[in-house]
Amino acid sequence: MRMTDTPTPALDRLLQLLERPDPLADVDFDLEAAQLDAVRERFADHRARIVLVDKRATDTGIDSVESLADVVPLLFSHTAYKSYPESFVTAGRWDRLLAWLQTLSAVPVGHIDVSGVTDVDGFVERLDAAGSHLLTSSGTSGKPSFLQQSDLDVERGAQILTALWGSPPRIPRSREHRVVQLGPARGPARLVYAHRAKSDAWSRPGASHAFEDEPLRLSEIMAVAKLRKRVAAGEATPGELADFESEAAVRRIRMDKALHDLVDVILENRGEPMLLTGLWRQLWDLVEIARERGIPDGTFHPDSVVGGAGGLKGAVLPEDYEAQTRAFFAPARFVKVYGCSELASSSPICEAGRYHVPPTLVLLMLSDDGETLLPRHAGPVTGRVGFFDPALDSRWGGLVTGDRATADFGRCECGRPGPTIEDSVVRYSELGQGDDDRLLCSGTIDAYIRGLVRE
Repeated sequence: MRMTDTPTPALDRLLQLLERPDPLADVDFDLEAAQLDAVRERFADHRARIVLVDKRATDTGIDSVESLADVVPLLFSHTAYKSYPESFVTAGRWDRLLAWLQTLSAVPVGHIDVSGVTDVDGFVERLDAAGSHLLTSSGTSGKPSFLQQSDLDVERGAQILTALWGSPPRIPRSREHRVVQLGPARGPARLVYAHRAKSDAWSRPGASHAFEDEPLRLSEIMAVAKLRKRVAAGEATPGELADFESEAAVRRIRMDKALHDLVDVILENRGEPMLLTGLWRQLWDLVEIARERGIPDGTFHPDSVVGGAGGLKGAVLPEDYEAQTRAFFAPARFVKVYGCSELASSSPICEAGRYHVPPTLVLLMLSDDGETLLPRHAGPVTGRVGFFDPALDSRWGGLVTGDRATADFGRCECGRPGPTIEDSVVRYSELGQGDDDRLLCSGTIDAYIRGLVRE
């Protein structure tokens, strides 16, 4: 499943903007009008190809997109991508899981043979072999999301990522760096696809590194989440806990070795340009290992770029761990982005400390309940974050998130145009204001799916 035959001239115009030296700079035409054209283009295409988009448009009476407000009732929450009955996975009902996926997909998947599949990893691998490259969430809640990707989505995603990661300024695709990821090189995760894209664009031959022998396995992550639920409910047996602790100890040994192997590569080659990505906790581990070896701060190549991400997952680190980590990798430049696995584009942070929404992504600031589009003007606008990503080919690009943020559609202090998002994004769940399941659009979409796919 490489490409759709549907032409996308409006989207292509936006994608061309990413190839400029500064993808976030001013344009010489009406960008909002061009983005609305791309939204219209994608709506017409996806309504004809995605069951749920057509169903929702019919029920809300939206036959065309005249303004961005028309898109709001059509937004999906991330919960839609894990709305399948859990029994489809636990009982190995892969044909039903495939039928569920088809309701969210713009490309045919129902014909894929899933006979003989024994676990969720086998399901993902079977689809990947057929050209349907699923992206999944980590499944730490016990139920992962499944996001459809065609070959075109993978190709276009790589183009967008390598134009925006590290921007501004943009990193030329010159293949002069060593590319290192403190994570797996295999598996259905966005970070895996990102590492491949970075390596293809920037890595010298033989200079791409990751946890090669530690693929991301959903079945293991889901098993851990399931046991945690049983422990919390007081249902786990002593035998289950003993087995878990034994397996966890083996995993820790493997992961520690994988990390130390990569740390050796990083420290031995820190005098050359390097693109390094890892969770903050992993980067801090690297700093501590280096200090044990007597390696001082400030010895990395000035053309190196480091990307830190993720929370601490309960780890206890010094309050200034981020400042210490930045000092160790100096004079390497740190990058930071705001994004969602459901989207092809992310928003990089500028020198003024604000996330810039790229021209290939439409920011939709919504009321807290996700039902009303807020004004798009210069000055602070606070509410729920929504997006429309017209770059997605095989799944719908309309998303309402669980994030509350403050945005500004005026010019940023860095001199570039908006819209920008303040670096203070917070989950509604962290504010004690409920979760995404309470959103009207999300609940409606999930109900559609339950009606279309029976257990």
